[in-house]
Amino acid sequence: MSEELENEKWKNVSSVTQWVIATDGYGQRVGRKVLPGREIAVRPSERSEIQHRVAHEKNDIFTNGDMVPVTLVESAPDFAEIQDNDYLSESDLEDVLKGRADALRERVAEIESPTTIKRLLDMCEAKDLASSKVKVLEERYEKLTEYVPRFLGDGTGGEDGISDASTL
Repeated sequence: MSEELENEKWKNVSSVTQWVIATDGYGQRVGRKVLPGREIAVRPSERSEIQHRVAHEKNDIFTNGDMVPVTLVESAPDFAEIQDNDYLSESDLEDVLKGRADALRERVAEIESPTTIKRLLDMCEAKDLASSKVKVLEERYEKLTEYVPRFLGDGTGGEDGISDASTL
């Protein structure tokens, strides 16, 4: 089976609805919403196209922790890169929360996904963990959620080099 006919499955582990451009049964491009906790099947080429449309790597839902792979297509050109990404399972998250707050601070400094930090915060709340751990996670979440332009041309004049629309 060719790569174009095989689908990857991705699960939305974030707390918000994600939008993905996919091909319907008639070969037409359509926007599909992926509710929290739900899965979607996309072709690797569709995923790649979506990834190329984001202005900043932090907003790539396929690598920032918002969506995690359920199944991947081994023949995809970026299979190894996607497979090597740091996706954390529920048990991985529980392991991160074990130990002291200073060890947690070191570990979460390595995490670049606000969604992953949010998942850790939700676990803290559910398990009623120490406020020192919650504070560490809240600080990291705040740092990771500083404004970053979502798409090229959103008028922010940010890292994408596009100036404010009023100056055009």
